[in-house]
Amino acid sequence: MRIFISICIVLLCLRCFSQSFVPDTAVNRIALSDSTSVLSILGKDCWNFVFEDTDHVKVIIFNKKKTEKLELIFHEGGVLNEFSEFKIFQVNKISNSSKYKSITLNVEHFQSAKGIMLGLSPKSVESKLGIELERKQSRNGEVVLFFRKEIDNDPAFRKYNMPVYYGEYIFRNDQLITFSFGFEQL
Repeated sequence: MRIFISICIVLLCLRCFSQSFVPDTAVNRIALSDSTSVLSILGKDCWNFVFEDTDHVKVIIFNKKKTEKLELIFHEGGVLNEFSEFKIFQVNKISNSSKYKSITLNVEHFQSAKGIMLGLSPKSVESKLGIELERKQSRNGEVVLFFRKEIDNDPAFRKYNMPVYYGEYIFRNDQLITFSFGFEQL
C-alpha cells in the first residue's frame, strides 16, 4: 500500500511540474527585461549602439567570428537598457556585418539560458524547452515551429509584468538556423 501511495504522489508531482512552463529568459547571460545584466555584459555605453529599423529599436551584437547575430529588441515605453525580445540568426559570409553600428562579444556561439543554439534539431529544441512546438508554416524548405503563452497570473511571469511570451524556431535541413523569443509588443 505504501508503494502505491508513493507512486501516486510521484505521478501527481510530475504532472504538476509538467504543466508549469518556465520561460527561456537569457542569451549568454543577457536577460530579458534586466538592465543590470545588459550593463554588466555590454557595458554602460551599449545604448550608443541602438538604432531604429523599419519596425523596432534594437542593438545588434555579433559573436567573435561574426557568424552569428543577436538582436536585442527594445519595446516602446520600456526602461532604458532593458530589452523584451531576442533574435538569433546565422550570418552569411557574403552579408555585410558592418552595415549597422554593432557590438562584438568574445563568444563562440550565442546560447539561450535553456541551452538552445543554432544548429540544433527540432527534437533537441523541444527537449530543452520542455514543450512541444506547433508547426506554423513551411517555406523555401524551411520549417517554422513556434509557441505562444498568454500569461494569466503565472508566477513565472509576474516579475516581468508582460502579457504574452513567445518562441519561434526556424529549421532548414533539420537544423536550427534562426530563433527568437521574448515578450510580444501589443
